[in-house]
Amino acid sequence: MKIAIISITENGKELSNIIKDYLIKNPRFIKIDIYFKNVKNTINNIFFKYDAIIGIMATGILIRSIANQITSKDKDPAILSIDEKGQYVISLLSGHLGGANELTNIISEIINAEPIITTATDINNKLSIDSLANKYFWKIENVHDIVTFNKSILNNQSIDLLVNIKQEKYLKEFLHTKKEINLIKNNSNNSTIIAKYKSKILKIIPEKMVFGIGSKKNISMKNVLIAIKTVCTQLNIDINRIDSLATVDVKQNEEGIILASEKLKLPLFIIKTEDIKNFKSEDCTKSKFVEKTIGAYGVCEPCALMKAGLNSKLIYKKTAFNGVTIAVAISNEK
Repeated sequence: MKIAIISITENGKELSNIIKDYLIKNPRFIKIDIYFKNVKNTINNIFFKYDAIIGIMATGILIRSIANQITSKDKDPAILSIDEKGQYVISLLSGHLGGANELTNIISEIINAEPIITTATDINNKLSIDSLANKYFWKIENVHDIVTFNKSILNNQSIDLLVNIKQEKYLKEFLHTKKEINLIKNNSNNSTIIAKYKSKILKIIPEKMVFGIGSKKNISMKNVLIAIKTVCTQLNIDINRIDSLATVDVKQNEEGIILASEKLKLPLFIIKTEDIKNFKSEDCTKSKFVEKTIGAYGVCEPCALMKAGLNSKLIYKKTAFNGVTIAVAISNEK
Protein backbone atom coordinates (compact mmCIF):
# COMPACT_ATOMS: atom_id res chain seq x y z
CA MET A 1 0.00 0.00 0.00
CA LYS A 2 1.26 3.48 -0.93
CA ILE A 3 0.20 6.15 1.52
CA ALA A 4 0.16 9.96 1.48
CA ILE A 5 -0.17 11.83 4.78
CA ILE A 6 -1.29 15.47 4.62
CA SER A 7 -1.33 17.88 7.56
CA ILE A 8 -1.83 21.62 8.01
CA THR A 9 -0.51 22.34 11.53
CA GLU A 10 2.80 21.73 13.29
CA ASN A 11 1.13 19.22 15.63
CA GLY A 12 -0.30 17.46 12.61
CA LYS A 13 3.09 17.37 10.91
CA GLU A 14 4.65 15.84 14.00
CA LEU A 15 1.91 13.20 14.10
CA SER A 16 2.53 12.50 10.39
CA ASN A 17 6.15 11.65 11.14
CA ILE A 18 5.20 9.38 14.04
CA ILE A 19 2.77 7.43 11.84
CA LYS A 20 5.29 7.19 8.99
CA ASP A 21 8.08 5.96 11.28
CA TYR A 22 5.88 3.07 12.44
CA LEU A 23 4.27 2.15 9.13
CA ILE A 24 7.47 2.19 7.09
CA LYS A 25 8.78 -0.73 9.16
CA ASN A 26 5.89 -2.88 7.94
CA PRO A 27 6.69 -4.58 4.57
CA ARG A 28 3.04 -4.22 3.51
CA PHE A 29 3.51 -0.45 3.22
CA ILE A 30 5.56 0.19 0.10
CA LYS A 31 5.84 3.97 0.20
CA ILE A 32 4.80 6.72 2.62
CA ASP A 33 5.05 10.39 1.65
CA ILE A 34 4.32 13.39 3.85
CA TYR A 35 2.75 16.61 2.55
CA PHE A 36 2.28 19.85 4.49
CA LYS A 37 -0.41 22.49 3.84
CA ASN A 38 -1.87 23.31 0.36
CA VAL A 39 -4.42 20.56 0.98
CA LYS A 40 -6.74 21.01 -1.99
CA ASN A 41 -3.97 21.41 -4.58
CA THR A 42 -2.06 18.49 -3.13
CA ILE A 43 -5.09 16.20 -3.21
CA ASN A 44 -5.90 17.25 -6.78
CA ASN A 45 -2.38 16.24 -7.80
CA ILE A 46 -2.05 12.96 -5.89
CA PHE A 47 -5.55 11.52 -5.49
CA PHE A 48 -5.07 8.49 -7.75
CA LYS A 49 -1.33 8.10 -7.16
CA TYR A 50 -1.74 6.53 -3.72
CA ASP A 51 -3.71 3.63 -2.28
CA ALA A 52 -4.54 5.65 0.82
CA ILE A 53 -4.62 9.33 1.79
CA ILE A 54 -4.55 10.31 5.45
CA GLY A 55 -5.64 13.85 6.30
CA ILE A 56 -4.59 15.13 9.72
CA MET A 57 -7.01 18.03 9.93
CA ALA A 58 -10.67 18.84 10.51
CA THR A 59 -12.88 16.32 8.71
CA GLY A 60 -14.78 19.13 6.97
CA ILE A 61 -11.61 20.44 5.32
CA LEU A 62 -10.73 16.97 4.07
CA ILE A 63 -14.23 16.25 2.73
CA ARG A 64 -14.37 19.54 0.80
CA SER A 65 -10.90 18.82 -0.64
CA ILE A 66 -11.71 15.32 -1.92
CA ALA A 67 -15.30 15.98 -3.04
CA ASN A 68 -14.52 16.73 -6.69
CA GLN A 69 -12.14 13.75 -7.00
CA ILE A 70 -14.40 10.93 -5.83
CA THR A 71 -15.24 8.45 -8.61
CA SER A 72 -16.32 4.99 -7.41
CA LYS A 73 -15.63 2.54 -4.63
CA ASP A 74 -13.37 0.35 -6.79
CA LYS A 75 -11.21 3.29 -7.92
CA ASP A 76 -11.08 5.74 -5.02
CA PRO A 77 -8.20 5.46 -2.56
CA ALA A 78 -8.80 4.81 1.10
CA ILE A 79 -9.38 8.13 2.89
CA LEU A 80 -8.73 8.54 6.62
CA SER A 81 -9.25 11.60 8.78
CA ILE A 82 -7.29 12.18 12.02
CA ASP A 83 -7.50 15.14 14.38
CA GLU A 84 -4.20 16.89 15.08
CA LYS A 85 -4.08 15.58 18.67
CA GLY A 86 -4.45 12.01 17.45
CA GLN A 87 -7.53 11.25 19.52
CA TYR A 88 -9.67 9.81 16.68
CA VAL A 89 -8.95 7.99 13.43
CA ILE A 90 -11.94 8.04 11.07
CA SER A 91 -12.41 5.68 8.13
CA LEU A 92 -13.96 8.14 5.71
CA LEU A 93 -13.96 6.53 2.24
CA SER A 94 -13.29 3.12 0.65
CA GLY A 95 -13.60 1.28 3.93
CA HIS A 96 -13.72 -2.20 2.41
CA LEU A 97 -12.28 -2.40 -1.12
CA GLY A 98 -9.77 0.36 -0.43
CA GLY A 99 -8.80 -1.00 2.98
CA ALA A 100 -9.59 2.18 4.93
CA ASN A 101 -11.20 0.26 7.80
CA GLU A 102 -8.21 -2.02 8.25
CA LEU A 103 -5.78 0.91 8.04
CA THR A 104 -7.87 2.83 10.57
CA ASN A 105 -7.47 0.01 13.08
CA ILE A 106 -3.73 -0.26 12.43
CA ILE A 107 -3.08 3.46 12.90
CA SER A 108 -5.36 3.65 15.94
CA GLU A 109 -3.18 1.09 17.66
CA ILE A 110 0.00 2.95 16.71
CA ILE A 111 -1.09 6.31 18.15
CA ASN A 112 -3.46 4.94 20.82
CA ALA A 113 -6.50 6.60 19.27
CA GLU A 114 -10.19 5.74 19.02
CA PRO A 115 -11.01 4.11 15.64
CA ILE A 116 -14.22 5.40 14.05
CA ILE A 117 -15.70 2.91 11.55
CA THR A 118 -19.28 3.34 10.37
CA THR A 119 -19.82 0.70 7.68
CA ALA A 120 -22.93 -1.30 8.58
CA THR A 121 -21.47 -4.78 8.21
CA ASP A 122 -18.52 -3.94 10.46
CA ILE A 123 -20.53 -2.40 13.29
CA ASN A 124 -22.84 -5.43 13.17
CA ASN A 125 -19.89 -7.86 13.17
CA LYS A 126 -20.75 -9.22 9.72
CA LEU A 127 -18.39 -10.21 6.92
CA SER A 128 -19.09 -8.11 3.82
CA ILE A 129 -18.38 -9.39 0.32
CA ASP A 130 -16.11 -6.44 -0.47
CA SER A 131 -14.05 -6.80 2.72
CA LEU A 132 -13.54 -10.45 1.76
CA ALA A 133 -12.40 -9.29 -1.69
CA ASN A 134 -9.96 -6.86 -0.10
CA LYS A 135 -8.55 -9.53 2.19
CA TYR A 136 -7.78 -11.96 -0.63
CA PHE A 137 -6.87 -9.45 -3.35
CA TRP A 138 -9.89 -10.03 -5.57
CA LYS A 139 -11.45 -7.63 -8.06
CA ILE A 140 -15.26 -7.42 -8.15
CA GLU A 141 -16.43 -6.67 -11.68
CA ASN A 142 -19.93 -5.27 -11.08
CA VAL A 143 -19.22 -3.17 -7.98
CA HIS A 144 -22.59 -1.41 -8.02
CA ASP A 145 -24.26 -4.69 -7.01
CA ILE A 146 -22.15 -5.07 -3.87
CA VAL A 147 -24.76 -3.19 -1.84
CA THR A 148 -27.40 -5.86 -2.63
CA PHE A 149 -25.17 -8.62 -1.30
CA ASN A 150 -24.17 -6.74 1.82
CA LYS A 151 -27.81 -5.87 2.55
CA SER A 152 -28.70 -9.55 2.38
CA ILE A 153 -25.89 -10.34 4.81
CA LEU A 154 -27.11 -7.65 7.20
CA ASN A 155 -30.60 -9.19 7.01
CA ASN A 156 -29.13 -12.57 8.00
CA GLN A 157 -29.66 -13.99 4.51
CA SER A 158 -26.50 -15.81 3.50
CA ILE A 159 -25.00 -15.70 0.02
CA ASP A 160 -23.37 -18.48 -2.03
CA LEU A 161 -19.77 -18.32 -3.18
CA LEU A 162 -18.84 -20.67 -6.04
CA VAL A 163 -15.10 -21.36 -6.08
CA ASN A 164 -12.64 -23.78 -7.65
CA ILE A 165 -10.68 -26.45 -5.78
CA LYS A 166 -7.66 -24.28 -4.99
CA GLN A 167 -9.80 -21.37 -3.81
CA GLU A 168 -11.75 -23.67 -1.52
CA LYS A 169 -8.46 -24.68 0.13
CA TYR A 170 -7.55 -21.15 1.15
CA LEU A 171 -11.11 -20.06 2.00
CA LYS A 172 -12.43 -23.08 3.87
CA GLU A 173 -10.70 -22.49 7.19
CA PHE A 174 -11.46 -18.76 7.25
CA LEU A 175 -15.13 -19.10 6.29
CA HIS A 176 -16.10 -22.17 8.31
CA THR A 177 -17.33 -19.99 11.20
CA LYS A 178 -18.85 -17.30 8.97
CA LYS A 179 -22.56 -17.99 8.55
CA GLU A 180 -22.86 -15.08 6.08
CA ILE A 181 -21.30 -17.03 3.21
CA ASN A 182 -21.91 -20.56 1.90
CA LEU A 183 -18.80 -21.94 0.20
CA ILE A 184 -19.61 -24.13 -2.82
CA LYS A 185 -16.88 -26.00 -4.71
CA ASN A 186 -17.43 -26.15 -8.48
CA ASN A 187 -14.71 -28.78 -9.25
CA SER A 188 -13.17 -26.72 -12.04
CA ASN A 189 -9.96 -24.78 -12.62
CA ASN A 190 -11.79 -21.63 -13.67
CA SER A 191 -10.36 -18.80 -11.56
CA THR A 192 -13.49 -16.62 -11.73
CA ILE A 193 -15.41 -16.66 -8.45
CA ILE A 194 -19.20 -16.30 -8.57
CA ALA A 195 -21.17 -14.84 -5.69
CA LYS A 196 -24.91 -15.57 -5.87
CA TYR A 197 -27.88 -14.16 -4.03
CA LYS A 198 -31.29 -15.04 -5.49
CA SER A 199 -31.14 -13.80 -9.10
CA LYS A 200 -28.16 -11.51 -8.50
CA ILE A 201 -24.60 -12.52 -9.46
CA LEU A 202 -21.25 -10.94 -8.71
CA LYS A 203 -18.26 -11.88 -10.84
CA ILE A 204 -15.03 -11.81 -8.87
CA ILE A 205 -11.55 -12.12 -10.40
CA PRO A 206 -8.62 -13.02 -8.11
CA GLU A 207 -5.61 -10.89 -8.93
CA LYS A 208 -2.54 -12.85 -9.97
CA MET A 209 -0.22 -13.13 -6.95
CA VAL A 210 3.50 -13.72 -7.49
CA PHE A 211 6.15 -14.25 -4.82
CA GLY A 212 9.54 -13.00 -6.02
CA ILE A 213 12.42 -14.86 -4.39
CA GLY A 214 16.12 -14.11 -3.96
CA SER A 215 18.57 -16.05 -1.84
CA LYS A 216 22.11 -16.66 -0.77
CA LYS A 217 23.99 -19.44 -2.50
CA ASN A 218 23.08 -23.02 -1.49
CA ILE A 219 20.04 -21.95 0.50
CA SER A 220 18.01 -24.79 2.00
CA MET A 221 14.44 -25.64 1.03
CA LYS A 222 13.51 -25.26 4.70
CA ASN A 223 14.67 -21.64 4.80
CA VAL A 224 12.76 -20.82 1.61
CA LEU A 225 9.57 -22.43 2.91
CA ILE A 226 9.82 -20.65 6.26
CA ALA A 227 10.25 -17.31 4.48
CA ILE A 228 7.24 -17.89 2.22
CA LYS A 229 5.04 -19.02 5.10
CA THR A 230 6.11 -16.05 7.24
CA VAL A 231 5.11 -13.62 4.48
CA CYS A 232 1.74 -15.36 4.11
CA THR A 233 1.16 -14.92 7.84
CA GLN A 234 2.04 -11.23 7.64
CA LEU A 235 -0.29 -10.76 4.67
CA ASN A 236 -2.97 -12.73 6.55
CA ILE A 237 -3.50 -15.15 3.64
CA ASP A 238 -3.31 -18.91 3.20
CA ILE A 239 -0.33 -20.24 1.26
CA ASN A 240 -2.72 -21.69 -1.34
CA ARG A 241 -3.56 -18.12 -2.40
CA ILE A 242 -0.15 -17.84 -4.13
CA ASP A 243 -0.25 -18.32 -7.92
CA SER A 244 3.43 -18.64 -8.71
CA LEU A 245 7.03 -18.04 -7.67
CA ALA A 246 9.66 -16.13 -9.65
CA THR A 247 13.42 -15.72 -9.41
CA VAL A 248 16.34 -14.54 -11.53
CA ASP A 249 18.21 -16.77 -14.00
CA VAL A 250 21.32 -16.65 -11.79
CA LYS A 251 19.29 -18.60 -9.20
CA GLN A 252 17.52 -20.98 -11.59
CA ASN A 253 19.56 -23.97 -10.36
CA GLU A 254 19.30 -23.08 -6.67
CA GLU A 255 18.09 -26.37 -5.22
CA GLY A 256 16.37 -24.86 -2.19
CA ILE A 257 14.15 -22.65 -4.35
CA ILE A 258 13.40 -25.45 -6.83
CA LEU A 259 12.48 -27.93 -4.09
CA ALA A 260 10.29 -25.35 -2.33
CA SER A 261 8.31 -24.73 -5.53
CA GLU A 262 7.86 -28.47 -5.98
CA LYS A 263 6.83 -28.94 -2.35
CA LEU A 264 4.22 -26.20 -2.65
CA LYS A 265 3.17 -27.37 -6.14
CA LEU A 266 3.69 -23.85 -7.46
CA PRO A 267 5.20 -22.99 -10.86
CA LEU A 268 8.63 -21.36 -10.68
CA PHE A 269 9.32 -18.76 -13.37
CA ILE A 270 12.79 -17.57 -14.31
CA ILE A 271 13.41 -13.90 -15.13
CA LYS A 272 16.48 -13.00 -17.19
CA THR A 273 19.08 -10.72 -15.59
CA GLU A 274 19.18 -8.65 -18.76
CA ASP A 275 15.42 -8.08 -18.59
CA ILE A 276 15.70 -6.89 -14.99
CA LYS A 277 18.35 -4.37 -16.05
CA ASN A 278 15.87 -2.87 -18.51
CA PHE A 279 12.91 -2.96 -16.13
CA LYS A 280 12.02 0.32 -14.44
CA SER A 281 9.84 0.77 -11.37
CA GLU A 282 10.04 3.49 -8.75
CA ASP A 283 8.88 0.97 -6.15
CA CYS A 284 11.88 -1.36 -6.51
CA THR A 285 14.68 -1.18 -3.96
CA LYS A 286 18.04 -0.82 -5.67
CA SER A 287 20.96 -2.69 -4.10
CA LYS A 288 24.54 -1.91 -5.10
CA PHE A 289 25.65 -5.21 -3.56
CA VAL A 290 23.18 -7.22 -5.65
CA GLU A 291 24.11 -5.27 -8.76
CA LYS A 292 27.81 -5.99 -8.16
CA THR A 293 27.07 -9.67 -7.51
CA ILE A 294 24.69 -10.57 -10.37
CA GLY A 295 24.68 -7.53 -12.63
CA ALA A 296 21.10 -6.41 -11.85
CA TYR A 297 19.93 -3.96 -9.18
CA GLY A 298 17.57 -6.40 -7.48
CA VAL A 299 15.94 -9.81 -7.59
CA CYS A 300 12.75 -10.44 -5.63
CA GLU A 301 10.92 -7.16 -6.31
CA PRO A 302 11.53 -6.89 -10.08
CA CYS A 303 10.95 -10.64 -10.52
CA ALA A 304 7.60 -10.45 -8.74
CA LEU A 305 6.48 -7.37 -10.68
CA MET A 306 7.65 -8.64 -14.07
CA LYS A 307 6.00 -12.02 -13.70
CA ALA A 308 2.77 -10.47 -12.38
CA GLY A 309 2.64 -8.55 -15.67
CA LEU A 310 0.85 -5.41 -16.82
CA ASN A 311 -0.38 -2.99 -14.15
CA SER A 312 1.32 -5.04 -11.46
CA LYS A 313 2.04 -3.50 -8.08
CA LEU A 314 3.96 -4.50 -4.98
CA ILE A 315 1.90 -5.42 -1.95
CA TYR A 316 4.89 -6.59 0.10
CA LYS A 317 8.31 -4.99 -0.29
CA LYS A 318 11.68 -6.75 -0.23
CA THR A 319 12.24 -8.39 3.15
CA ALA A 320 15.06 -10.68 4.25
CA PHE A 321 14.57 -13.93 6.16
CA ASN A 322 17.74 -15.83 7.09
CA GLY A 323 19.30 -15.87 3.64
CA VAL A 324 16.06 -15.53 1.66
CA THR A 325 14.48 -12.34 0.33
CA ILE A 326 10.79 -12.17 -0.58
CA ALA A 327 8.63 -9.58 -2.32
CA VAL A 328 5.02 -9.98 -3.47
CA ALA A 329 3.25 -8.43 -6.45
CA ILE A 330 -0.31 -8.65 -7.75
CA SER A 331 -1.88 -7.84 -11.11
CA ASN A 332 -5.23 -7.90 -12.90
CA GLU A 333 -3.55 -9.68 -15.81
CA LYS A 334 -4.86 -13.24 -16.18
